[in-house]
Amino acid sequence: MASVIKEVPMFRAPQINEDETLLMFDTTRTGQTYVGESTSLGKRYTIDMLLDEPGDSCTRILILNTKTLRSSDVTEHFADAWLRRLDAEEHGIEIDDEGRFPVYVRESRAWAVWRDDLEASRPIEDADTYNALRRDAAFTSPRPDMSRPAGKEMAR
Repeated sequence: MASVIKEVPMFRAPQINEDETLLMFDTTRTGQTYVGESTSLGKRYTIDMLLDEPGDSCTRILILNTKTLRSSDVTEHFADAWLRRLDAEEHGIEIDDEGRFPVYVRESRAWAVWRDDLEASRPIEDADTYNALRRDAAFTSPRPDMSRPAGKEMAR
């Protein structure tokens, strides 16, 4: 049976209009997926105003226009807004905080980029030991025998 809801694969401005609602897909531990609807129908909202709507097990967020039944995936917008809100707090974001993120944030491209930036800006804990290990690995790795041409065996 064909789905009545059509997903529109285009950029979506991060706001919810009066005739739209959020659809939040959650997955249980047993792998069962269910859909929850937000209570935001009838007013205009920004994504920042609705950041607390999806639960911790939410995996995908759509905006559904209730008149046209067209939807737009805004999961990445929500993940980015959630990370920015957390970063604005006093302690900011650390790589170790990932365990307390909602599922849609942990699996987002926004978090992947943010995590890469955090890892790249992290100082090397012991630069001398790190450089010594690299140097030792370079000198202890097996070197090819350059005394004879490649592919030729020595005669016995």
